[in-house]
Amino acid sequence: MRRALAQARVRRSSLGIGLALVLLGTLALGGVSGRGAAAQDDPGTPTAGASTTTTVTVGGRGVVTIEPDTASVVVGVEVFEPTLSEAQAEATRQMTAVTDAILAAGLEERDIQTVNYSVNIVYEYDANGTPERIEGFQVSNQVSIRIRDLDTLGSLLDAVVAEGANTIYGISFFVDDPTAAASQARIAAVRDARRKADELAEAAGMSVARIITITESNAPPPTPEVFAGAAADVAESAARVPIQTGTSEVAVDVQVTYELR
Repeated sequence: MRRALAQARVRRSSLGIGLALVLLGTLALGGVSGRGAAAQDDPGTPTAGASTTTTVTVGGRGVVTIEPDTASVVVGVEVFEPTLSEAQAEATRQMTAVTDAILAAGLEERDIQTVNYSVNIVYEYDANGTPERIEGFQVSNQVSIRIRDLDTLGSLLDAVVAEGANTIYGISFFVDDPTAAASQARIAAVRDARRKADELAEAAGMSVARIITITESNAPPPTPEVFAGAAADVAESAARVPIQTGTSEVAVDVQVTYELR
């Protein structure tokens, strides 16, 4: 009887030891598996096949020179009279005649815009520079006109001066629709950028692979060419006006990033 009890205690002890060993083995395997997953998910761990992309960013510019097809000019009248009513009446009479001449030259009303109407009191001053009395009133009236047929510009200036215009401000020439020229300049700008990228890549022992990004800058509109004209006082001063239209430039700038290989 005592022997049977002793054998039973030995079997229970052996079973407990075996379970403990199995549990320890399971924990050990789980720990190894957990460390492996953590290492795999760690973003800082280097991976095979990782590489960096080499790029170069350059600027390109395209410029197209074209002949202007449109002109704008400011013409008007300046009148001085002893009273304000007389000055306004005379300025209105002269400006009406000038406007009629502009329309008779073939311009449309949409091409005529008032840009200035002003009334100034002209004083008479004493020796100390103090105004003593009103000498009269000066009325100014100017309109900006757009000429779409440059061949008529010289005769138009002759006509408005003959009808009473005594102020003619600098004429500017420009391209009414620069869309086609801008397209040509855009192509030239991209080609200019590619040429620079090829030079840089060759100097570095590499070659251009492809475009990563390309950005176009807002280029200013064609710069108007200003005709050196000033105020005209008599009709003869504008007779046979010589007109030289010159040229205008349309420019486009781009910035391109290329991948190198």
